[in-house]
Amino acid sequence: MNVEQAHFCGKCGTSLEGGHRLFKDAADSQGFNATATLEKATAKTKHLWLHFMLGEKIMAVGAIVVLISFFMPWMSVGLQSANGISVGQSFWYIYLIPLSAVFSIILLPLSQEAGWQKKVLLSRWQIVIGAVWATVSLLAIVSINKIMSAIQAMTSGFGGMFGAPQTPSAGVGFGLYLIALGSLALIVGAFILQKEALLKNQ
Repeated sequence: MNVEQAHFCGKCGTSLEGGHRLFKDAADSQGFNATATLEKATAKTKHLWLHFMLGEKIMAVGAIVVLISFFMPWMSVGLQSANGISVGQSFWYIYLIPLSAVFSIILLPLSQEAGWQKKVLLSRWQIVIGAVWATVSLLAIVSINKIMSAIQAMTSGFGGMFGAPQTPSAGVGFGLYLIALGSLALIVGAFILQKEALLKNQ
């Protein structure tokens, strides 16, 4: 076995410097390729964003907001909170929200080369997705608020009679409000895109 500082192999006398140089060149080349790939992806994303119509930009922001809101608190009771991941452990269909958000984002670059008719069709799909998100989030906000208010009123009534400690505060987390906001942005952006596509065709 050769020592680390050896310039020649102890057995055969072959120079070891060429191998080290070759390895270093390969490592440098791999690092350069990774940097170049990242720069290309960044440039492509910027190029794509610049060529988005106003409606597409609004839809992209709305879908990203919905995706982020899945990880934000949806409901809180005292110091405890639940987000989309924890709710999804009990109700698997909750995961359709982030999946449909990713689907909405994927649709945007796919529609860049499409004609105005396909753009209108894709925007209608975005309206359907946004309408579902908005309905679910608004129903959840109203339902949770009503349930929490009823529980607090009931427990505080009994607590006042028997001197029990007051129940911890509970309410809707801002994650659900973000879903409602993102879904409205998706719907508004889709209607704007339809108008832009139709105007472009005239």
